[in-house]
Amino acid sequence: MAVCRLVHLLETGQYELCLEEAQTLLAAGARESADQARTYAAICRCRLELGDWPAAAAAGDQALLLSAQEADPDLVGSVLADLGTARARLRQYPSALEACERFLHMLPGLTGTCCREGTVRRQMAEVLQRMGRTERAGEAYAAARRWFQRFGDEQSEWDCVRAMIDIGLETGDLGAVVALLEEGDRRLANADRPFRSDQLRDWARYELAAGRPGRAAECAFLALEVGVGLEQQGKAQMVLCLAALQQDRPVEALAFALAARVSAMEGNLYCLEFDAAEVIFRLLRHHGTRLLDEVAADFERQGVNIYEYLSELAVRRCVT
Repeated sequence: MAVCRLVHLLETGQYELCLEEAQTLLAAGARESADQARTYAAICRCRLELGDWPAAAAAGDQALLLSAQEADPDLVGSVLADLGTARARLRQYPSALEACERFLHMLPGLTGTCCREGTVRRQMAEVLQRMGRTERAGEAYAAARRWFQRFGDEQSEWDCVRAMIDIGLETGDLGAVVALLEEGDRRLANADRPFRSDQLRDWARYELAAGRPGRAAECAFLALEVGVGLEQQGKAQMVLCLAALQQDRPVEALAFALAARVSAMEGNLYCLEFDAAEVIFRLLRHHGTRLLDEVAADFERQGVNIYEYLSELAVRRCVT
């Protein structure tokens, strides 16, 4: 009954309370290894939800060790799915890939846990992409997409499609990119604003890859107008930055990169923040801090002090 209580707390999002009760169970000494395994599995899931990747991985390892002693493939499969996510977040990509592949190998023998197939396939695709194995990543995203299509999860399906577009742009397969974008266009009539913004931004990225920065900027501005959140806003601003760079307009590029960095920092979008910072630092190294003087006044009129988002120390390091 105590372990069932942990499942209830997980399902209702009471992660802190679940952790407290799980630790109490472990301190009391569970009699069965299966109960211990499920307790550690619950800790792993809680830590994942709370963003504590190292603790999630440690609990997952312990759960996997204990669950391997039990004749419960669904328990093992569930732990592998969570462990793959934890290892991926820690950028331990080989071990994350191993966990995902083990889950998929077990798939024919799973019952309830098989509902996580799509999530694991997408996680595996992300890991393969991070490892630079783009061909296998594309295949994994396509397989994940088919799973989500089968079960009517359009949001997850199109997350996969966006990733497939990323791969097409990365590898220069613009024909595949156009085919995916045209498929997205056919869904626009019934699409929400985030989808429309993402679609326009991806068209902008395609135009940029095709060497048409003017057209890319037009699409990115439309995406910016449609966008509803900091993520859409920041990503569109970053495309406008890249379009300005391609047109050799460093002042515009810096302004858009700073705007993207502001959006990223306010939205806790760490990857976007890093990408924007890289462009900012590259521009300042090449052109000097005079560029900041040319854009600071515009930001001030909008009530934004750019130096809150770009420290003086960071600026000095860029130009020395």
